[in-house]
Amino acid sequence: LLVLSVVLVGCSGKTNSPVTNDEQKNSNSFLYLTQESNENLISVEIPVIATANSKAVNACIKEQVYHELEHWLLLEECNLTESKMPIANISERMASSEYSAQYLHVSSHISLENEELVSIVFAGQHNAKSAAHPNDVFFTINVDILSAERVGVADLYTVDDALYDAFLRYANSERIDSDKLVSLDLFEKDTFLEGLTQEPEKEFYSYFTPTHTGISYPVIHALGDHIEAEIPNEWMRKAD
Repeated sequence: LLVLSVVLVGCSGKTNSPVTNDEQKNSNSFLYLTQESNENLISVEIPVIATANSKAVNACIKEQVYHELEHWLLLEECNLTESKMPIANISERMASSEYSAQYLHVSSHISLENEELVSIVFAGQHNAKSAAHPNDVFFTINVDILSAERVGVADLYTVDDALYDAFLRYANSERIDSDKLVSLDLFEKDTFLEGLTQEPEKEFYSYFTPTHTGISYPVIHALGDHIEAEIPNEWMRKAD
């Protein structure tokens, strides 16, 4: 049985301008979803936003994190309890491989926070006893501040052939030379356009910064599980 605990730490503060990761650590509190047993070690960091409509916005963020975690965990088997502290030294302890069932560690950073939108990037690693190798975890959550609803790139910008071309131009992978990505024929245009219009159901994700729009495309594990492109905003066209 998987048991998660909920942890709220930190101090809150409000900002209406884009923030860096360091600024985020000082201005926002965090919710940690954690579970530790002889078999499992799980820690998921969720920023708690201090902004207008914050109650509804944070509820949306938490709900969407749970939605994403269903890909990795059997949430229906979880009993949630509250704790005071996150799991200490989790990265080092994950490396020790002492957990026989699985581990999951996901950290977060706010890539954009203003009066209209908050964009959060979640990244980490998951491994299970039955898996052949650890897998990268990557997902994003963008929330409209006014409506407190999750939004994607298709809600803000036009998703068309020009965006596909821009993605190919800026695609980047740590595991393969970016010049070779297109030659591998990984990025089919129809799959790309459909994935972004159905974000995040097809494991396509977007995120936003003050100057760029990030798009994440799912790929095979040998190429890193996902590949991102950060496209300058001057390339983006507002949705009608």
